[in-house]
Amino acid sequence: MIDDQPRLVALAVGSLFAGAVGVIAVVFWTFAVVENARRVMDPARTQEPPRPGYAVRTWIVPVAFIVVASGVISYLSRELNSPIRGTESSLPLILAVISILALFPLMYSPITYLSSVVRRIGGHGVRRAEWLWVPVILAAVGGAMVFALRAGGAFGEDSDALAPTWVVAVVAIVPAVVVVLLGWRAAAAVEADVARAFRSRYSLAHKITTRRFGAMFTEDGPNQVALRDRGRIRQIPGVRVVGFVVTAGLATLSMVSMAGALVMFLLWQEMRTGTLLATENERTWEILALLQGVERSVAFAVLVVASVWTFAAVSNIRMASARRRNPIIAVVMWPATAGAVWAVAERLIVEGDAVRVIAGFAAQAILLYLPFAMLQRSARAVNVRRNPILLTYAVGVLLFVHIQGLAGLSTLSETSETSEPAQVAQLVGYLAIGALLQLVATLSAAEATRSLNNAAENLAADHNAQVDKYRSVEVPPPQ
Repeated sequence: MIDDQPRLVALAVGSLFAGAVGVIAVVFWTFAVVENARRVMDPARTQEPPRPGYAVRTWIVPVAFIVVASGVISYLSRELNSPIRGTESSLPLILAVISILALFPLMYSPITYLSSVVRRIGGHGVRRAEWLWVPVILAAVGGAMVFALRAGGAFGEDSDALAPTWVVAVVAIVPAVVVVLLGWRAAAAVEADVARAFRSRYSLAHKITTRRFGAMFTEDGPNQVALRDRGRIRQIPGVRVVGFVVTAGLATLSMVSMAGALVMFLLWQEMRTGTLLATENERTWEILALLQGVERSVAFAVLVVASVWTFAAVSNIRMASARRRNPIIAVVMWPATAGAVWAVAERLIVEGDAVRVIAGFAAQAILLYLPFAMLQRSARAVNVRRNPILLTYAVGVLLFVHIQGLAGLSTLSETSETSEPAQVAQLVGYLAIGALLQLVATLSAAEATRSLNNAAENLAADHNAQVDKYRSVEVPPPQ
């Protein structure tokens, strides 16, 4: 859409400058974190102290690879792709994808060393699977979408490239945002471990964790009576993996919606230029119908996996906190709510007047709150903040209103209004907004699952540590 070569050069220089600033900031942040860990670490320990200089040197190979790859891709893109000359090649795009995939194993050394440093001071370290699986899945889904659109002829017959560059950029919006926010969350987790080690060394933990799970083990804590006579607590394994699958599924829904907005945008371009043929219009709606089927299938799979995660998570919270939280009721809430929301949409919202539609939205909001209320009750049992759960619920309500009141990929259908370019342009915006709402729901749901899993694990680990300490004390024989 940008037909001026100097503008492309300016954009390329700006992106390279932003990337350089980001890389330098990551290296300096690594040095600062490792130096703080070195200062916090107990000098009496026999372990090797953290080395900030070595932590910085672990970034030499990844940074060198990024610089070389960026230079090669920028040069090839400038030489092979020119809107003025009308030349286009997929070689820079393919090399960029290969470079991103090759960068993951090169990140092993700095991430592993940083994780080992955090574990030396009593932290959990960086879980590589938690930060890498979701971006890898999103990259695979995005690549499959580009190939499917190419095979379906969505880019036209006169294009020799794999896909237009701007198409790949639109598809890459969701994975890019997810990668940035996951990296931000990983950095926050590392800093929290260092801060926790500092508080523990200087006996400040009791001042900070008064309202956290640690307060449950005080003499007058709410769970002390129920937990003091129990043995070790065994948690259901694999809960984090199921939570990752839920996050990946929600992110896939956002990707599919973004692909639907992209296809609708291509349709609007053809209609605006007046070159749309009847066969092309029919093929476009066939692609949209296929994306609708994919979205509904993925949504059903996410519902099933979310039910499995709810059962395991609530069971772990029940065992760790000794609070009566019924995992069966929590699981049944999800399919029951989905069926009730669907019935309300069929009876009140579809082809209803304004009063019935508003009543339907209100009924759906009330029904959707039931499973989230169960999760909030479980969160109160382990004293974790409920803001991510409430945010996920609020975004879910907004998403329901958006896709039923305005437009969404799952409710999109070919009508007489979609034959007008102005109406199609509005649908493009609606689909893009729906994809962004799904992205926000994905991030808030990921935070909610992580906080509940961490709270149950930490509470069980604290209890088991006290049990082991009690059993290690030798009881003197009776006199």
